[in-house]
Parts: sequence; structure tokens; C-alpha cells
Amino acid sequence: MRPSSHHHGARPGPRPFLRRASGRLQPASGAHLGRLLRRLSRNRWPGPKGRASPGRAPGLDVTLVERNARFVSCPISNLVLAGVKDIDDITLSYDGLKAHGVRLVRDEALAIDPDRRQVRLANGDPLPWDRLIVAPGIDFLYDRLPGLASTEAQARVPHAWKAGPQTVALRRRLQDLRNGGTFVISVPAMPYRCPPGPFERASLIAEYFKRHKPRSKILILDANPKSGFMANNHAKVAADAVIARLAGIPVNESPIIANTCYSFVSAREALHVASVHKFDAKEQILASVEGAGGLSESRNALEADYALAWARNIWSDTLK
Repeated sequence: MRPSSHHHGARPGPRPFLRRASGRLQPASGAHLGRLLRRLSRNRWPGPKGRASPGRAPGLDVTLVERNARFVSCPISNLVLAGVKDIDDITLSYDGLKAHGVRLVRDEALAIDPDRRQVRLANGDPLPWDRLIVAPGIDFLYDRLPGLASTEAQARVPHAWKAGPQTVALRRRLQDLRNGGTFVISVPAMPYRCPPGPFERASLIAEYFKRHKPRSKILILDANPKSGFMANNHAKVAADAVIARLAGIPVNESPIIANTCYSFVSAREALHVASVHKFDAKEQILASVEGAGGLSESRNALEADYALAWARNIWSDTLK
């Protein structure tokens, strides 16, 4: 990643910014960060006497490496399982990033060469960079569950913790389940994203059963948080720091970020929990701010409206 206008001493040719390294990335975070870098580079680049000068902004060559053609949102995906939403409702394109000048490379990063400042892609091509941000994310530890190690076993027992084809498959399983059958939810051991997610799923499917399969029941096997909202805010903090470093201006040493998680308990009602976090330089953590945040007093329809609005806003903030 570098300014697109060259200056004395700069290496010739653009060197792209890479957001993705390895297959274990939260795609929305990478897309959001790429968009932010383009926008912030226009708004924060210093002009005369160090002041921000949007008219003089050189911009950056920003590249997002992403193996998936489209983004399928995990937030709201439980509504698909319950038959309230369709998979198309939570599937979005990355094309909106192109309007912000982000170059999309549909591939996967396999290795990083810090000496040469290159990332090797799965297709064998090297990708050069001036600033590299790696978001390895998380993946499923199937080796902890030998029974699910094979592809065949995973197809027989869809978990749908990653939104996409398994969401559709599990929805069909729920539709085909006999009235009186048992639906088992296995909550993975920490760490996993969005701690309320499994219990939102249980609530929504319980409502589905109540209406369509009243003799069926749900069994939750809990082996024990990073929410999408926090990932979105982390991207903002990271992008701001990268732009500051490149532009030679001070980095915000004490960022404050908020987090809100909504969970549907029925198709028409939801709850939320919120918190505020400030960076603690001594402990090197984002510590909770005492007295800030809170949670819903009761489930209600207004919270459900807020939850859907939150999802639309974060999708737009990330991808459009």
C-alpha cells in the first residue's frame, strides 16, 4: 500500500495493500478496512503545515485478497434457519468496494515474505506491499472432533456456524424433521465469535417448532466473545493507525470503541447487550469502561427493528 502519486526516492510502480492472508479471515472486516483506507487517505492526508487537505490527497493503492465471490453474513443467518429470511437476503456483493478504488483479487494468501515484502498467492503470483495487514481470523478445529474430520461427515451433520451452503442445508433439515424429533445444538468451546449466536438460534428455532412442529424439542450441548460490531470497530482503529503512520501524523494512542450484540428470541422480538471499551496502554488490552453499556430490560418488537437496522447499517458500512 502506498500513495498513488510518486515522489523522489519512491520505488516505481504501485505496491498494493493486502488485507487477507490465509483462508481464515473474517471477510467483512477486510472489506471494511479496505474501504476505510481509501476514504481516510483522502480525508486525513496532511496538506500545508500538516493540516488535512482532502483536495491534495494522493490516495492509496488498496488491494483486498478474498477467496469468496460474495459475502454471506453470519449476523441474521439464524433468521434464515427459522424461515424468516432467505439466504439471498444475507448475501452481498463485494463490487461496492470498487467504487472506493479498492482492487479485488479473488484468491488466497499462502505465505508472507517480510524481507521481500511480498505475499504468495495460491495461484503462485507474488503480491508486493508497502503496508500489510493480516487478519487470519478463525476456522473450525475439526481435529478436536474426530467424528467430523471427513468432508462426508460434515455434510451429514451441518453446523451452519459459517453462513453459506450449510445454512441452506440445515434449514432443509429442519423442514424435513418429523414432528416430535430432536434438534441438537452443539455450542463450540471458546473462542468463537458472537457468544449469543447459538442461543439466538435456539430461540428462533423453538419458535419455528412451536408453530410447525409442536412436539419437537431442542437440546443444547454447551462446551463452555468477538462480535461483528467489534470487528467493524477494530477495522476502523487499524485503518486510522495505518493512514496516520503513512502520513507521518500522530496515531491515536487511546481509542475508544463500542460493541452492541442483538439476538432474536422470536421472529418479531429481540434483545441486545452493549459495552464500551477503552485501550489500556499498560495492560495492552481494550478494557471495559465501568458504568457504560447495558442490556435490554425485556424482549420486544422495537429491539427486533433495531437489530435489522443494525444489520443493514453494518453491511452498508462494510461493503458499500
